[in-house]
Amino acid sequence: MTVSRFEADAINLLRFLLGRLPASQVRSILHRKVEQPAGVSATALGLIQDTLRKGLVQFLVQAGGWRQDRYLTNGLPRAGHPWQRSPELSLHVTSQPLAFLLWLAAVRPGESRQAWSAPGALTQADQLFFLRAAVALQDFPEDWQALRRSTPFADNPWVWLALPTTLDPSSEPPDFRRLFEDHGPVMLECLQPWLTQQWIEADLTNARENNLDRLLTRGTLQEQALEGFLKATDAMGRRDCARFLLQAVQRRLAAANDPPPAPEEGRKLSDRLRASRAGLSMIQQIETLDRWHREARRSAFYDDDHAAHQHWLSEWEAVDGDALAAKWRRWRQQMDPLASTTP
Repeated sequence: MTVSRFEADAINLLRFLLGRLPASQVRSILHRKVEQPAGVSATALGLIQDTLRKGLVQFLVQAGGWRQDRYLTNGLPRAGHPWQRSPELSLHVTSQPLAFLLWLAAVRPGESRQAWSAPGALTQADQLFFLRAAVALQDFPEDWQALRRSTPFADNPWVWLALPTTLDPSSEPPDFRRLFEDHGPVMLECLQPWLTQQWIEADLTNARENNLDRLLTRGTLQEQALEGFLKATDAMGRRDCARFLLQAVQRRLAAANDPPPAPEEGRKLSDRLRASRAGLSMIQQIETLDRWHREARRSAFYDDDHAAHQHWLSEWEAVDGDALAAKWRRWRQQMDPLASTTP
């Protein structure tokens, strides 16, 4: 099987976007401008489709889908692999990722006058591809600066959930209930361990940030993402999909005795307090998770959602959530002595 030079470059670029090729091997492809052909050969199309399908499945499996785990199915906890809990799971990829790939292989994103726009609606698998592409493109900051305003990234709830601080500060958060359409919940279950690590790293970056304005920007984006996501999980009856956040908060609170100091000591106390709160935008979500825990404790066995509440109680107790909430209240009072210490 033979393909043209352009097609070979597009396939290598796809492998990079899927995390299967290092950035150093596609830098020249990404940063050159060539004429985009009217189409691709049947051979190249088959290779691209095969690479894309396998790459997305590999991403889900490696991110956490390989685990035997326990999540809610129709309101009841069910154990097993994601494909056992949802045997009808399939990834439907449209032509949109291909169109983006060919465009990206032909232009220099940082110099393009017009951002790429998807000509049609994106499936969950399409949006998962653009999430994986967003992760890879962090290796090329200038190109990402140009691409992050494109609709497939800026309006993508998966990108907002995993990489909110990389988006343009003027971007409006999407409707996170879209994550629960089609096979989104199963994909969320697969990504839980990966999302935990993403948020731990984001919180560590906050702790190291010494510029107040940048910290406020990061914190605002993180807060918008997490509050929107938690409201959606609550509305859709899938609080169990917030496990990644509970585990990230547990690991970060366990790693420090005191909250990180606010940057720029010379600023007003009110500014420093805002910065401190912004830097802890992830950890302070324990307040919502604690509220869920207290609601679960009040649940009676005859309530329709009792099983779901009991499942959240088990998640809470697995990380000693009461101790986490108490530690957060101490931190909150250290930062602001006038803050209430009650839940």
